[in-house]
Amino acid sequence: MSVTIACIGSGNMGFALMKGAAGTAGGANIGFTDTETAKAKTAACALNAAVYSSNLEAAEKAAYVFFAVKPQALAEVLAEIAPIARKRLDAGNAPTLVSMAAGWSIAKIQAAIGAALPVARIMPNTPALVSKGMIALAASPELSPEKTAELETILKGAGLVDRVEEKYLDVVTGLSGSGPAFVYLFIEDLADG
Repeated sequence: MSVTIACIGSGNMGFALMKGAAGTAGGANIGFTDTETAKAKTAACALNAAVYSSNLEAAEKAAYVFFAVKPQALAEVLAEIAPIARKRLDAGNAPTLVSMAAGWSIAKIQAAIGAALPVARIMPNTPALVSKGMIALAASPELSPEKTAELETILKGAGLVDRVEEKYLDVVTGLSGSGPAFVYLFIEDLADG
């Protein structure tokens, strides 16, 4: 698979998803950007990936732009990349925006960009850190079936992918997204006992 992927944010979950993506797309097709440049460089080095000089460069070059930032930071990132994303949409090569930010609906992301770009919302869980995650995927109507399938292939390196309707993502967040943490606590208590 030859596709370019940018990950804005290089924390645990962003790195876990890109580590999985490196298995299908190749590390050389992935690039990171982060407010902490050293963190982005560390993640990129581990995957033989690139480091973009800015979020703008990431939005300009990648076919898929993953947002691995806290929900409260997403508005600023979207405002920053919006002009480039709209320009690419007008040119017929819009990037697919992939968000894991809780509370940010597809409609809200498109409104922040100011255009109906293809958007996917995902909700991974912590087992993705060891390629055993469960990732819920909801796609906007602008994301073609072919692109949705390609995104699913990219994500499969981090675990199982389940397509869901967007209206169920809050339930997925509570159950699948947070569930493993409760199981970890239970296992810890059993071990302590």
